[in-house]
Amino acid sequence: MEPAQLFLLEPGTPLPDQGFCPNFGQGYRPDLYCPEIRMREALKFSIFWQYAGDLDESYKNEIPYWCIVWPGSRMLARYALDHGSDLELKGKRVLELGCGSGLAAVAFASMGATVVATDHDRQALRVAEEMARQNGCQMETDSLELFDEPDEVLKKHGPDLMILGDLFYESRVAERVKIWCRQASERGIKCIVADPFRTYGPHKEPQSWSLKLIREGQVPVHPSVENAKSRRTALLMSESSGPGG
Repeated sequence: MEPAQLFLLEPGTPLPDQGFCPNFGQGYRPDLYCPEIRMREALKFSIFWQYAGDLDESYKNEIPYWCIVWPGSRMLARYALDHGSDLELKGKRVLELGCGSGLAAVAFASMGATVVATDHDRQALRVAEEMARQNGCQMETDSLELFDEPDEVLKKHGPDLMILGDLFYESRVAERVKIWCRQASERGIKCIVADPFRTYGPHKEPQSWSLKLIREGQVPVHPSVENAKSRRTALLMSESSGPGG
């Protein structure tokens, strides 16, 4: 069994080999910041991480980030739901980098956009696809490494808009994301980026990312994961300030 399969089971569900699915706080709930959308999370995060590591050794070193909704996704999703008409999302092609569990992708799709949600982890893609199904949305998914060549990917998907959030934990990854933002802007693709004031995020020097800060605010998070009830999060965009700025 793969970790995403276990995550999508309800507590007590009989398992194929033996025993029953454990309780690690999994369940569908209205999102903390976007209650219009129901998301599945493992609120006993550390317990699920242990099970994921037992099923797939790669998760002994990497967290199963797709079992929780992160503040960057929440900020992106809220912006889409509040300003979808102003952004003229209906019919627009949206590419998300690092979709995780898919909240932002679902929000943009629900506002009429044609969304391609990408991630390097196929477990995340599986969860994102299920979240779209649970919320009555359609979207495409695709495997993508941030160290792939941006120009080739952007040509392949031809987005009008590129979105991403919370990809700034490591300097080398953040530097790579900066290249994606710059190349997208050079191609005339609008970028919307959410940064929960991570160490290597664009909030410090947005101009070097071809971005402009348009708003910031407190986004609710789970204390068991972030040791806080909310996380200060910045929303940045290329081109003009955009609606609601």
